Amino acid sequence: MSQTISQPPVTSPTAGDAPHSAEQFGEQRDLWYEPGFLDRLAARAGLADPGIARMLEVGVGQGHWSALIARRVPALAELTVVDFEARWVMDAEGQLRGKLGARGDGVAITAVQADAQVLPFADASFDLVTCQTVLMHLPRPEQALAELCRVLRPGGVILVAEPSNLYPFSAFDSAAAALGLDGQSARYRLWLACHLGRIAQGRGDFNLGDRLPHLFRTLPVEGFGIVMNDKVHDLAPPYSDDAKTLLGFGVDWLETALGADAERTVGLAVAGGLEHAEALALLDVERRYLAEQQRQLAAGTFVAGGGAVHYLAWARRTR
Repeated sequence: MSQTISQPPVTSPTAGDAPHSAEQFGEQRDLWYEPGFLDRLAARAGLADPGIARMLEVGVGQGHWSALIARRVPALAELTVVDFEARWVMDAEGQLRGKLGARGDGVAITAVQADAQVLPFADASFDLVTCQTVLMHLPRPEQALAELCRVLRPGGVILVAEPSNLYPFSAFDSAAAALGLDGQSARYRLWLACHLGRIAQGRGDFNLGDRLPHLFRTLPVEGFGIVMNDKVHDLAPPYSDDAKTLLGFGVDWLETALGADAERTVGLAVAGGLEHAEALALLDVERRYLAEQQRQLAAGTFVAGGGAVHYLAWARRTR
């Protein structure tokens, strides 16, 4: 049995921005984890517990994280997913059935449009609650975490995955190396200002992963554990198909941030403490970086470590 539940319209927690899903979903999202890493995570978090039959994912999007975790819950019987965007709620069952294949046979799927900070479920409704790269977008991540814990039964598992997204802008790839000390320092200053501006405007904390240990300590949980994703992408020539997918996504994202979304980028930087003129000048530095990256990609000489800082934390609700 599967169903979609329509709730009253939900306002995006980052109102004024294009939805995160509009720019972040795509083929590259399936490349974030090594299967063995997720198997070890599932074992450490106790997802094979026969008492875990009812799972909730908040922020389902296109079902990437739901499917990855659901495949590692042997006793799963009910999968409930939430998103604040109606289009992902309407598409959720089809996306999940497609990703789960035979593993989804016999699993009841329910999709609900709702706000992560005010979940429309009774206390202790689920055995496992999880979210991935959701708290980073919320003005009140503590409230969302408390809600996740509220709807989790005592003894159930809460599992959260969040990044620290400022790191890539300090990574010393071959295009950044071509800019020298001043250029690389300018790049970091721009994106740090955008990060601080986003927080100042209540649009979330894109480095929330660094705060997960503290946030979990505010919850009624025990058995806290946290690991860092071990996936490193090979972004050196000759580029694999996976590398081309990841590099193409990165270029597209940066082109948008410096082009169609340039005004928003400048606005964030100013909110983070830069003068308007400096923000514009730093955008020009970042355009130099993008041009150099594209030149090197065309020549087959661009090299990057391809790492990320992505934390995954879990615990059990106390009885």
